[in-house]
Amino acid sequence: MDGQTVAASYGCHALRPSEATAFDDPLAPTVFERVLEALGAQPVPWQMRLECCGHFLRDRNDAMAEALGLTKLRNAAGAGAGTLVTVCTYCQTQFETYHDAPELPRAETVASFALRALGDRD
Repeated sequence: MDGQTVAASYGCHALRPSEATAFDDPLAPTVFERVLEALGAQPVPWQMRLECCGHFLRDRNDAMAEALGLTKLRNAAGAGAGTLVTVCTYCQTQFETYHDAPELPRAETVASFALRALGDRD
């Protein structure tokens, strides 16, 4: 990915409840950043990487869901990310709502990012 700047977004379900997922350190995870680095991307540090995207509020409180999603995307953009990558399909759906906003990072899943990265290799 030639140093493409990427914000790794863990979402609510990958790390919690940590006793059940046993996936990574729930307070200081690194697994997605390591995967992204292995693919040639440059993960950016950003404040909201462990925060909820707000998708769970869709159809209950759309204004709050939108505020959470946009705040997270703006935070990633402010950290210098060109792409926000998540493992959670709910997060993906939430972030894709704003795909027409050119000032915000493009959002995709870790799987689609990885497939795209591997497809770009000769």
